[in-house]
This record gives sequence, structure tokens and C-alpha cells, in this order.
Amino acid sequence: DGPLVRYPGSPWLARRLLRPRDRLVANELHGGDHKALAMLFAHDKQTKILALDGWIALKSLVPPTERRAVLLVDPPFEQAGEFERLADGLAEVRRRFATATLLLWYPIKDHKAVQRFQRTLAAQNVPKLLAADLYVQAARDNDRLAGAGLVILNPPFTLHPELDVLLPFLARLLAQGPGHGHALQWLGGSPRDGR
Repeated sequence: DGPLVRYPGSPWLARRLLRPRDRLVANELHGGDHKALAMLFAHDKQTKILALDGWIALKSLVPPTERRAVLLVDPPFEQAGEFERLADGLAEVRRRFATATLLLWYPIKDHKAVQRFQRTLAAQNVPKLLAADLYVQAARDNDRLAGAGLVILNPPFTLHPELDVLLPFLARLLAQGPGHGHALQWLGGSPRDGR
């Protein structure tokens, strides 16, 4: 009934989606956020909270014993080279756990950097690799956040048609200025391509 005053965060949202036999491993290196997550899930037997460098955590947790997983990589983008680390992380996960559903989150501040990142991934000829970008305003290639994107490895086959409907709706709903919109494209073969 009004403006958004609390954001639950992706670990809480993921936890709400778990089935009784599923488990959640959340990794947060930032001290205050790690403490808040640890307190939130302190008595939850299905959830484990780690405080590792995300790239070390990714390597140590893949592949999981269940041999099925959805992995979300949400780097802080506080250091140079984060797009390169995302591309390397994708290659590492594919090498160790090719059937994983992997979501790589990135901010859209510099549209040219996002395009270079997506071209780098497309050049890897990764099958079933979908990019979904949401712009709340025009990207001006400066430090101002214009939107966010996800690259999704092995997305569920229903995701592309659902995002085709959802992204335009969200772009209108969340618009903060001219240039809001979305982009949805396969960077590697779609599931229908058989690649």
C-alpha cells in the first residue's frame, strides 16, 4: 500500500522457493550483510551461510552432491575486471558442472562494457545461454545505474517466453526516465536449436 520500503533480498526469495528436500547455500563476504543473513537463517536446517570470496565459494561448491543446482552469482562490481571474472566463472562452471542453471547478475552502467561482455560470451559458443537486460532509464555510459542484467546458462525452456512478457511490463513499471526498456537475446543456441 505505497512505496517499497523493504527489499527482501535474493537469499530470502530463494529460500521461500525451496522444496523440503532442497538446500540453500548463500555466500556473503561483506561483514554486516553476512551477519544479517546468518541471523536470519540461524535456525534453518536447509540453509547454510558462508563468508568466502565468491569465486572461491563457486569453485568449492561445484558440482554439488545433488548433481542439480541453480547458481546465482551476484558480484559487488566494486573492482575492475568483474565482467572478465563473470566470463571466467561461466567457463569454470561449464567445465565442472555443465548441466547447472547458472545466473550471472550484472549492473548496467556502461552499455559498451555490457555489449563487450555479451560478445565475449557469444564468442565462446555456449549452448543455451540467454541474456536478459532491464533498463529503467537510458544507459549513458557513466557511473549511474541504468538497469541490470542476467546471463542465464541452461534456463528452463519456459523462461524465454515468460521474460518476453515480463520484461516489457517491468520496464514500464520501474521506469525512472527516458530510455527505459529491455533486451532479451540468445547469446548461444536456444533450447530449440538442439545445440
